[in-house]
Amino acid sequence: MPLRWDNIKILQAIDDRQQQHGGGPVQGMNGLHLMEEVAGSQVTEASLWRGFVQELHIARDIGLLSFTETYRGNPNADPGRDPFFYLQTIWDFALTVLGQRPRHDRSR
Repeated sequence: MPLRWDNIKILQAIDDRQQQHGGGPVQGMNGLHLMEEVAGSQVTEASLWRGFVQELHIARDIGLLSFTETYRGNPNADPGRDPFFYLQTIWDFALTVLGQRPRHDRSR
């Protein structure tokens, strides 16, 4: 289990899934499934849920990633209040053009 999340590994996991789906947004995988795929196991610690949400939001906010929030406006889907539920409400992960830079360039 990670002590903290590696944003490069998260982006690579999304990139790998997009490659499997012909380049389009990742269908059929919510944020919880993505987190557990990146971790390699079930994640049960609230601090890790919050950290994963934070990494997704950072990647989105700097233009590397897009995703759909299906329950936007629902107080139960507030990432600060209930990150576990929130992760189950985000879908359609896709790297942006900036996020699709070659992997060796992402570490800069």
